[in-house]
Amino acid sequence: MKNQIKERILVLDPKDYPKNKLLELEKKFYLIKKSFKNQKKFEDFIVNEVKNGKNINHIFLSLNYSLKKLILKKIYKNLKTVLTPTTGINHIDIDFLKKNKIKLVYLKPHKSLLNKINSTAELALTLMLSLLKNLNLAQKNAKNSLWKKEDFTSQQVSDLKVGVIGLGRL
Repeated sequence: MKNQIKERILVLDPKDYPKNKLLELEKKFYLIKKSFKNQKKFEDFIVNEVKNGKNINHIFLSLNYSLKKLILKKIYKNLKTVLTPTTGINHIDIDFLKKNKIKLVYLKPHKSLLNKINSTAELALTLMLSLLKNLNLAQKNAKNSLWKKEDFTSQQVSDLKVGVIGLGRL
């Protein structure tokens, strides 16, 4: 078997991805798994990698970071793909990617897959119930041994009429 150099994938915020999928990727690619405190630290890292001859071929980009023209100009020569597990792509310079023939993979065009993802609606429902039941204050008081049940009585959810106004995937 020919000894082949693996392509390099920068996976930002790897905790957000299933471990078994990352292990699958590691069989075919060299993974660089990183999280950064801010955009500047991310940019410094990626520019230094490329400057030191450690090209990045693919990037898994979360919403915590952006890929705009200024940074892309410094790293694009061996960049083949930008992948983002988002429906919105305003954190990425699409024109630069198109001009330089860098593939973009994101969720919005994949309607059948999106129909299986309920996390936005689940979060909205969880937050509504938390507000209705005053859970933040209840948790804080219980943690501090100040539990007074009468402070946390509320209406039954089944007695309420609740409406949701949302945009996008809600």
